[in-house]
Amino acid sequence: MSGLHSYDETCVSFYYIDQCAIKASSKHTDTFPNLLRCLQEKLTDSRHRELYLVRGIMAWIAHNQTANGRWRYNTPLGIVKEMIERRVTAVEVFATFFGYANIEHEIIRGRAKAVKYRAGDPDSDYLKNHSWIMFKADGTWHLMQPDWCIQKRIGFEHGDETDIEDSHGGNVALKGQSAGTFIYEVNDFWFCTRPNVFVKRCFPDDSQMQNPNKRGEVLLKMVKEFLNVPDYRQGYFTYGLTLISEKSCNIKSKNGMCCISLLADKKFSGRLDFAYELTLLSSNANNLITKQLRRLVMSQVKNTDTFVFEIRLPAVGVYFFKLSVGLFDSKSSKQNCLQFRITCDKAVENCKLCPEDGGLGVFGFGPEAEDAGLRSPYVLGAKVVVKPDKKLKQNVMSFHTDDDPNNEREYEAVMFGNDFADEGAVEVSFDGQVETVYNKDKRKVDVKANIPKDGEYSVVVKTKRKGEKQSSKPAACYVVTTKNDKENEKNEQQLNESIKKTKLYKNLEKKKEKIVRARTSLENLHSDIDSLMKELNV
Repeated sequence: MSGLHSYDETCVSFYYIDQCAIKASSKHTDTFPNLLRCLQEKLTDSRHRELYLVRGIMAWIAHNQTANGRWRYNTPLGIVKEMIERRVTAVEVFATFFGYANIEHEIIRGRAKAVKYRAGDPDSDYLKNHSWIMFKADGTWHLMQPDWCIQKRIGFEHGDETDIEDSHGGNVALKGQSAGTFIYEVNDFWFCTRPNVFVKRCFPDDSQMQNPNKRGEVLLKMVKEFLNVPDYRQGYFTYGLTLISEKSCNIKSKNGMCCISLLADKKFSGRLDFAYELTLLSSNANNLITKQLRRLVMSQVKNTDTFVFEIRLPAVGVYFFKLSVGLFDSKSSKQNCLQFRITCDKAVENCKLCPEDGGLGVFGFGPEAEDAGLRSPYVLGAKVVVKPDKKLKQNVMSFHTDDDPNNEREYEAVMFGNDFADEGAVEVSFDGQVETVYNKDKRKVDVKANIPKDGEYSVVVKTKRKGEKQSSKPAACYVVTTKNDKENEKNEQQLNESIKKTKLYKNLEKKKEKIVRARTSLENLHSDIDSLMKELNV
């Protein structure tokens, strides 16, 4: 999680202290002094002694939330059990531990976007009266949200939304109300979170407390600004994403359409995998026409690092669009990334399905294309604009390959369209109207297609190793359209300009962070030299 925390991530590792906290035996935990002594005995880094102690306390609390057996009041385990029974708060538990450990700390009160919060919610009672802690360790103040750094709640549902579509092909269904389930574990994200990230979900009543090391620095000026800021979730920061499109959690569609664009950090470029969910407030569900409710979201990747989600809204109402993100081919669960409230006062006319993506889940040059040996796509975006021609096969896309001459691949392509489907059909396949041409010497693949009439198509490129018996697998998919109106062209130009500006800004920020890290390392080095000279009486 580089760049997410207020400590120097290059020289701090919590693995050892976490393991020591987890393994602390019952004889070490019968009193607060005994537990703290047990943790302190394991500390070897004098520069971060207090930070490691606080981390050990947090790891011990997180691990012992599910501990069995007898316990007594006024003991470490006793106060943790009181917290589970909701007789004391997590903030009070940490404040008690910090008091015994002589860790300077303050309790901050304010608004927090917790589990009940939904993007675009107005100021409400459930947003108010939250609390969190800032503590001082080794001369630096840090923020932590005790409730969130030792547990999380999954599966919470308000019960007033109707599922419209998700990236797994889910059917229309009413979401039932659910209180969710608590998972007790350490969550690094909310421990020593950077103030500029923390304030987006926790807004103090006293605005002077937004940045504990720079008292008086205001990152968000008013409650209204806090409520309107995009609903950033953990995955957004973990994977270094930047929102390029409208920076608000409240979005208004235009003629039943809206677009959300994200830029990925360079180190994750080409390897991110998104999932989405589109829901509608159930009070608006009577506006729906069931046959329209499929493939309303077109996920696109541009230049391997820009992700665009084009959403078509078939009925007037209030929608919620939820994104999660993870690494391609990773076994780890995806993390919540962003959520938006979309207000649609005019449904898209003649709402048509987004084209078939061949099961890839994204249009453009995605991870599967690179894994299949395709390189240097002729089209950097996900859409190809052509003119219809029934007779001539046009070149709609081209790739280079990294094929080993002794282990070549075979390529084929299929084309789908939905503008011409019979009533009730999803799409039609245009057999014989698309072909691939592989130039072995140039290691180049050209895809050519007959575009019979105006409309929106998808061309899916498939590949397999030469001689393999199994069927070819989809590697890349592109939208081929005959529509090139001025509005789309203007939007594309604005997106490209935003990408350039965002990349320039991110590069400048990274350079600033390098300077800060270099200064911190230099200060630590001077401190070490001074300590060594004192020891040697030099």
